[in-house]
Amino acid sequence: MRSDSCLNCLFSENDEMSMLLSDLPGTHSETMRCGHHSSPYYEELVFEDYSCRQFIDAQEYFKMKDRKEYIEEIKDKIKGRR
Repeated sequence: MRSDSCLNCLFSENDEMSMLLSDLPGTHSETMRCGHHSSPYYEELVFEDYSCRQFIDAQEYFKMKDRKEYIEEIKDKIKGRR
């Protein structure tokens, strides 16, 4: 499975239809429903080969947010030592 597929997205969710499709005999693909309002796949069933820009942007946003918080934490520790 691709690491940037919609199945790994924070905005994808399981619903009755996606779980039913995953349980059908002869199908080995996992499905989810896209829940991101700005996605071109909004409210559609997505598979492991689907990926949209919102997923990549969200991943980058959270990564940068974590980095910023970590840098601020280090700065606060340094200020506390002085």
